[in-house]
Amino acid sequence: MLKSQQVERIRGRALQRMRARYFSSNPLCVVCAAAGRVTIATDLDHIVALCNGGTNDSVNLQGLCRACHDAKTRRDLGQSDQSTFNQAGRVNW
Repeated sequence: MLKSQQVERIRGRALQRMRARYFSSNPLCVVCAAAGRVTIATDLDHIVALCNGGTNDSVNLQGLCRACHDAKTRRDLGQSDQSTFNQAGRVNW
């Protein structure tokens, strides 16, 4: 069985140009905006991660804040969300 080829990640100046173009017209985190929050997007994210067969096409890009990007990355990699704790130090279920 052949393994599908993963798209090469864009880096360096090409990435910085892509980020500048995207954020100039889409400055807010799309996840926060959908939840009614206004948060500046800081990370350019692949909607379908490159490791899951996504591409660098503009239709596969979205802006996320750091917290939303970290949570999505964990999901993309099949990891569970991080536990949160209450003031007494007990896990919030």
